[in-house]
Amino acid sequence: MPTCGLTLIGYSLFTKYDYALWRKIPLGVHMVLDVALGVLVMAAPFLFDYRFLLSGGQEVVHYALGLGVIALVAVTKQKATSSSVAQ
Repeated sequence: MPTCGLTLIGYSLFTKYDYALWRKIPLGVHMVLDVALGVLVMAAPFLFDYRFLLSGGQEVVHYALGLGVIALVAVTKQKATSSSVAQ
């Protein structure tokens, strides 16, 4: 699913974090998009009806990548901004 990878790179370039080129998208929105892409990767064989073309190992890769993305979001901590830190 190269489209998912290109989509992820695209919105990463616009996310408000250190390595972005144009900081427009809040990190929380980026994380929601990551979860959505993880779910899409896991569901893609069913949604796009190509599950019958996959071997067992290829199907496992879809689940592993999707769950991996979701797990990374679950353990990611957002930085507190100076305006949200109690004085």
